[in-house]
Amino acid sequence: MKKYWLIGAAFAALLIIGLTTWSARLDIAVDADEPLATEPKLAQVLSVQAQPAATPGSINTASTDDDPAYDGGYDDIAETPAAEAMQAMASQQQAILQYPSYSQPYEYIGAAHRNWNRSYPVDIPVLDGDETLSLQLQRYHHIYPQALEGQLVASMAIDVMRLELVDADSGTLLYSESSDEQSFAIALEADWPRNLRLRAEVSFAGGREQLSTDLTFHYPAARVTAVGQARVEGADVVAEVTAEVEQAGIYRLRAVLSKDESQPLAVLTAREKLARGQQRFLTRAHHSVLPEHAAELYLTDLVLERMSSHPGDEQGFGQSNRTSWPLGIVNPADIDTSPYQPDAQEQRQIEFLRNWQG
Repeated sequence: MKKYWLIGAAFAALLIIGLTTWSARLDIAVDADEPLATEPKLAQVLSVQAQPAATPGSINTASTDDDPAYDGGYDDIAETPAAEAMQAMASQQQAILQYPSYSQPYEYIGAAHRNWNRSYPVDIPVLDGDETLSLQLQRYHHIYPQALEGQLVASMAIDVMRLELVDADSGTLLYSESSDEQSFAIALEADWPRNLRLRAEVSFAGGREQLSTDLTFHYPAARVTAVGQARVEGADVVAEVTAEVEQAGIYRLRAVLSKDESQPLAVLTAREKLARGQQRFLTRAHHSVLPEHAAELYLTDLVLERMSSHPGDEQGFGQSNRTSWPLGIVNPADIDTSPYQPDAQEQRQIEFLRNWQG
């Protein structure tokens, strides 16, 4: 039993460090259909079954403790699937900590960034479970003037679908239509409430079924209106972002740094407290995520979020005037390539991982 306690304790410590590191560096809700780099190994740890009991020769029969002592130590632990998974997790965490939290390689958190606004449908069984229906929306958060777009996914033919959009809090009907088409696009009005519910009544041969799904609707809290050309500051490439702010608050900008607008390099994160009006803040890309040779860089896939700072302060979102902003050509030869120096907390995490791995 002591062997399994040791495995469990080591895994718990690694899991705490891993969650702390990922939450600080992802800094976003992870709703990705593509697993993060540690997920396959983590799944192995969670699904691993108890290992066979130790052979009689490995037990100190003089012990009267309920848990037998192991005279051969715990070397066999290193050969278990759980230990291999923890070794992989430790290596992964050490790799993550080599990069600053504001400039993370795309391979680590690209999937989470791409899918931050994904809506997850639920299949509803009908006709005694032989068929299924589901409402699939293109996104969960809708920012005016984005339309509510989606489709009904049915495993059988349908006759007609009636859609109703209501205030999720009061039940007030805002919109309705009937159609024999399975895809839909509903124009949302600027003064509609934040919490919405889409209901669908579907008629088909052999029956009728009602479906519903919730979504949120936001009037833009701010808008990115310009992004300046990149410049070098020490070990970073810096670009100034200009935003027109409607609602003051703490804002977080997440964006993809790309080479030639087609090759994602990193996810950049900037956070600033912004007042109303025209405001500016900086995005930074550490040299460790940049290409080896001079290249045209772009800032793409911007997500501008007004963060909730206290209970009752609702989260909001902004928009960008463009989906891609050119930053100009950056030459790595102009940049200080000194390695990133982790802070005190990161150093402690690295030291723990190194000690654990031996």
